[in-house]
Parts: sequence; structure tokens; C-alpha cells
Amino acid sequence: MPIKNFAHRGLVAKNIKENTLDAFKNAYQNNFRAFEFDIWYLKNQLFLKHNRPINLTNLTKLEDLFATFQNQVEY
Repeated sequence: MPIKNFAHRGLVAKNIKENTLDAFKNAYQNNFRAFEFDIWYLKNQLFLKHNRPINLTNLTKLEDLFATFQNQVEY
């Protein structure tokens, strides 16, 4: 059975933070086809963030990640 490489919180770069849509796009562009991420359920929405967010602005929503990649990757 082949080993699957998961992009843990996306693929971080100099100006790309973890658990952001940009980090997952970067991972996809670098041939990752499986993503691992952290989810918080706050104010009736699912957000990607490692630690509990204090401010919900500028956070990636799970629905946006799914809309971007649909069935192109494993989660």
C-alpha cells in the first residue's frame, strides 16, 4: 500500500500562514493531495485554526476550503 503524504495545516512559506487557504493552495501546487487541518466550531461556523481563535476575522472557513478543492484532495 502506498504511503500518503498529508500537508499538515497546508504548506507554510515566508508569507503564508498555516491553516489558511493560501497554505493549502501552496500545498496543492507542490503536489500534496491530502490535507490535515484543525477546526473550531464558533458562532455556528467551522473555522481552520490550530489554537482557539480570539478574533474570527481573516480566518479560513472550512466551507471555503471544500469549495476550492472539492474532491481533488483527501481530508
